[in-house]
Amino acid sequence: MIFTAAVVLLIASSFTLKSVSADYANCFVVSETKWGEQCGNPKSFKIKFRNTCDVKMDIKYALKQTDGTWSCGIESNVGPFQETGDGAWACECTGDYKWWARPSDKRGEIDFPTNEDINSGNY
Repeated sequence: MIFTAAVVLLIASSFTLKSVSADYANCFVVSETKWGEQCGNPKSFKIKFRNTCDVKMDIKYALKQTDGTWSCGIESNVGPFQETGDGAWACECTGDYKWWARPSDKRGEIDFPTNEDINSGNY
């Protein structure tokens, strides 16, 4: 009985971590997009995000490439109301993108999806 309760609690906590990460994504907005400025390629795509929350945040982003894979990256410690540095970009992009976020001080508590999970379609 105790084992069953522990398993249920573990499963419930994993769902909570995913939803918390998704909720924190609302702290970011897209602040800029540009086509054709990277790699000398008109299919290149660049995007910047702005942290709209009042705490430092980490963001993981994924840009869909024309071969169907996702180009992923992380920017850490984005200050309150600040933009991500130089932005995220891919040389051959479809223009599709997604992101996940967490407060920087929750790095050990909230995990981002792995690149493998993103590319396998699990996120």
